[in-house]
Amino acid sequence: QIVAWLQGEGFTNVHPARGRNWVSFTGNASQVETAFATEIHRYNVNGQMHYANSTAPRIPAGLVGVATGFRGLHDFHPHPMNKQRPRPFWYSTKYAEDFVAPGDIGTIYDINALYTAGIDGTGQKIAVMGQTDVYLADINDFRTGFGLSSITCTTGATGLITACNDPHFVYKLYGSDPGASTQGDISEADLDLEWSGAVARGAEIIYVNSTDTFDSFYDAIDNNLAPVISLSYGQCEFFDNFIFSATGSGHALSNEAELQKANAQGITFVNSSGDSGAAECDFFATVTDTNLATQGLAVSYPASSPEVTGVGGTATPLADWNNPTYWGTSNGSNGGTALSYVPEQAWNDDLEFSQYCQQNSGNKFCTQGGTTAQPGWVSITSEATAQTDIGLSATGGGASNCATENGDMSECVSGFPKPSWQTVTVAGQTTRLSPDVSFLASPNFPGYVFCTPLSELGVNSTSSSCAGGITAAVDTNLSIIGGTSASAPVFAGIVALLNQYTSGTGLGNINPSLYQLAATAPAAFHDVTSGDIKVYCEVNTPAGQLASLLCPSTGVIGYSASAGFDLATGLGSMDVNNFAVALKNPPDFSASTPTTSLSVFDGQTGTTAPITVTPINGFTGSVSFACSGLPAGASCSFNPATVTPPAGTTTVATIQGGGTNTTTPANVVIAASTGTLSTVSHQAASIALTTTAPFTLAADAATFQVAEGSNVAATITVTLATGFSGTISFTCTDQVPASTCTTPNNINASQDVSFQLTTSLPTAKLERPLDRGSRILYAALLPGLFGFVFIAGSRKRSMTAMRIVGLIALLGASTLWMASCGGNSGSGTGGSNGTPKGTYNITVTGISGGASNSATFQLIVQ
Repeated sequence: QIVAWLQGEGFTNVHPARGRNWVSFTGNASQVETAFATEIHRYNVNGQMHYANSTAPRIPAGLVGVATGFRGLHDFHPHPMNKQRPRPFWYSTKYAEDFVAPGDIGTIYDINALYTAGIDGTGQKIAVMGQTDVYLADINDFRTGFGLSSITCTTGATGLITACNDPHFVYKLYGSDPGASTQGDISEADLDLEWSGAVARGAEIIYVNSTDTFDSFYDAIDNNLAPVISLSYGQCEFFDNFIFSATGSGHALSNEAELQKANAQGITFVNSSGDSGAAECDFFATVTDTNLATQGLAVSYPASSPEVTGVGGTATPLADWNNPTYWGTSNGSNGGTALSYVPEQAWNDDLEFSQYCQQNSGNKFCTQGGTTAQPGWVSITSEATAQTDIGLSATGGGASNCATENGDMSECVSGFPKPSWQTVTVAGQTTRLSPDVSFLASPNFPGYVFCTPLSELGVNSTSSSCAGGITAAVDTNLSIIGGTSASAPVFAGIVALLNQYTSGTGLGNINPSLYQLAATAPAAFHDVTSGDIKVYCEVNTPAGQLASLLCPSTGVIGYSASAGFDLATGLGSMDVNNFAVALKNPPDFSASTPTTSLSVFDGQTGTTAPITVTPINGFTGSVSFACSGLPAGASCSFNPATVTPPAGTTTVATIQGGGTNTTTPANVVIAASTGTLSTVSHQAASIALTTTAPFTLAADAATFQVAEGSNVAATITVTLATGFSGTISFTCTDQVPASTCTTPNNINASQDVSFQLTTSLPTAKLERPLDRGSRILYAALLPGLFGFVFIAGSRKRSMTAMRIVGLIALLGASTLWMASCGGNSGSGTGGSNGTPKGTYNITVTGISGGASNSATFQLIVQ
């Protein structure tokens, strides 16, 4: 009936879809105005001419409830999600040449193990959506530059592909030929085609070209072209409804039906989550002169659809941007220099450039704002000025909020309901959350190398940026790009590898598997816990929208990355090999804990976390447990050590601190595993563990004074942490000469304790004469005296008693004489200097179990 009615209105090329859920047709503006009771006008939007219907189209009453929306009454197309480097010529040489090559992605995301096993995408297909013609030279320069096989296609005089049926590349035109775009679409198409093929090296990449990428994916789904569809275009939910739908029905009833059909056919639909942070309705045509967002809190569609996997973006943290721990110094044949997984944070170039400029304040990139040569640039001194200078440049993410709108499509009503498989929670959110996963996407930290016409890079030439080789493309042409337009085709290539590994014809909606394995196979994901996607906005905009979507009084909207799922990076990035193993070997059980964060006293035992194990599909084997990611010296134990569901489904993990205080939480993964699946651990809990001191010591004064030979009580305040009930003993490091430090008894409560410090006075001692010649004289003299006494005594026997008395007297005199020589108190044997006057450092230490803490003060001896 619809076909007959359209033909009766004079439309031609009326074609019903194979799925019989849409009809395409061709007509001129006058025919459309007559048939659908709407006027078609031309509009000048920021210097670009467009046409569109001025009011919502109408349909015959007999079609109400059947026809749910229209496409193609306008030429407002979805915009590409790619970003090029801003003013790259200001970069220092150290950073300008940093980029990601295919070999890096293989290393960072553990894809190389699959390549080694022969999993390279052979026999698989990926359909890439585009809205421009592309040059064969760009695709081949990239492929041959990184050791991939070249493709053979038919081209016109300009080098644009007109037909292709190569084992690695197929060209399909849907509808009218859009020609070579001048709106950045060629860069987008090149990026998508090159990088999906770089990850799935052996796959067949099918390029579906049309005047609108949404038309492209309708055709790809209807004809079941490939089990993976990659789309790097999108609109925010509000704009997509306003532009693409009729009478407020929105894509929830039109596009969604097509996406559901894709899932039912086993198609995995992959889409970029956006490049404007938490403000996905904002782009170059909406922001103010200061680049403040004005369209409120928003997410990108179709990434927010439950039938689509939304792919967000990450970046390398500034500290690891050029860190030799992770990056080598020479490129392999596939261009890679990455040595291992590289830490990631949520992609937000405004945040990272502000950090870069704080460390490189003299760099011209950071300081050349507002000059005569470049009016409008501002010096980058903060995240806000970075956004003013380079615009919005961050991964999209958030909760769906505008899947349906009111009748005149002027206000959002609600988002997509949260699907049952999205088992994560975010406080205050009850709708579909995106993105689902994230991969490197920043064009700057470090950015992707790609091959494209020089005209896409600002040079008046259609020659390939890689015509002189990959090195020249980077060094001379700075042919580097990013955006979630990069992460989406990378993930599309990964899905093609997963299809091959699991020997499946198509995984369909992969999202349920993503969230299930995130909960059961932690080794399959890299949790991204730092960075944010915050955006500076104009307060109280946009007018007439829901209050929850408006820019608040703080002038900032957005989200931060955190442990577990978050609205900045979703589940994080993936270890592809581990994910593939877990996907092919589904888990036997799940394990969970209500505990998400713990604080443990260093060196102390007693912090516990309960773990519940639930069998899947009747599993009855035994499950054991282990901890990973513990701080140095920490340990954990389990009681019981194993459980056998469902008879015994709960164990308790007890964690002991490691004797090191830290304010940065350690991500401790308590994993459960079974011998039936030894290659994959099952996550029981990912706990943010903070180790704290069970007590602190603080001297009541910085200095204590004491006189020589006296004592002083130094008072130390002991404060016990809440929950600590141990006993503290004390030691005192006393480096003061001739003194003692008496420590207090053990204590078990917060109180002041006294350390008694006692000093000594100097004492005298015997000391030999200092002059060697005098000692010889005395030694010679003494025997003479003895001889005198005995000789005199021999002359008269009656004088015996007198001689004895004389000898005693003489010895006494001699002894007194020696003692009177050298009466200095000092370093000789038998005396002491006492405690010398001066200033000394005293350290007292409290000890309880394996934990300790200290306080230091000064002792001044007067």
